[in-house]
Amino acid sequence: SQLGDENSNLAFFRAAMALRTNSPVLRQGSIRFLDLPEGCVAFERRLNADELALCVVNLRADSITFSWDHCASASVLLAIGEINKQDRNLILSPRSGAILG
Repeated sequence: SQLGDENSNLAFFRAAMALRTNSPVLRQGSIRFLDLPEGCVAFERRLNADELALCVVNLRADSITFSWDHCASASVLLAIGEINKQDRNLILSPRSGAILG
């Protein structure tokens, strides 16, 4: 069961909803989906010139690397699985996800 597991998908999505509740950019920002390989979803939320967030999920069985212009200056606010930042690149392990802001 995922109920008592702090590393479960359930725990991640509960934490994501709590983060969204307390984040104006995640609640009210405009949304722009990014072009990623099949099995991955990523979108930016932007509230103004200074408030930007990235939500990304990798459902694939392999890692993905993609470039995001704001990666170097963003912090990982929430993650499940292994997430690495290298300059403008974000590397997500299989079946992982993150919110950066």
